[in-house]
Formats: sequence, C-alpha cells, structure tokens
Amino acid sequence: MDIKEKLQPVWEQIVKAENAYGNGNIGTGLQDDLEKAIRPILPQGMGYIFDWDMSGHAAHVFYEIENPNNKLVF
Repeated sequence: MDIKEKLQPVWEQIVKAENAYGNGNIGTGLQDDLEKAIRPILPQGMGYIFDWDMSGHAAHVFYEIENPNNKLVF
C-alpha cells in the first residue's frame, strides 16, 4: 500500500484537525485529541499515532494496519 497516495484525498482534513490542536502542550492530552480527531478521517486499513516523548520530540505516524512496518512519519 502506498500510504501517501491513500492519504491524499483526506490530507486537507488531517491538516485541519492537526492545526486545531497543534498549538497546545505536548503530552497525553494532545496525543489523545489528535488521535481522536484524525483516526476517523483515515481510509480503511490505515492507522495513526501521535508519537512524543518527554524531551519534546514528536511525530505523526501513519501506518498500514495489516503491515505496521509500512509507515509514513512526519
């Protein structure tokens, strides 16, 4: 599966959802908000995790549910 291609039709919605929460603090609350807003937008078979750590590093991880090693990270 080409993840980038699968996300293309819903990309503007994903960006809008991320921008709604993107100015908050990094933490579990932000992670929960982003995942709750973005997961319903995704095409079937696609997963999403907002990955972060206590040092402030964060990434948006989109992945194929049946093959989690196939992922796109921003």
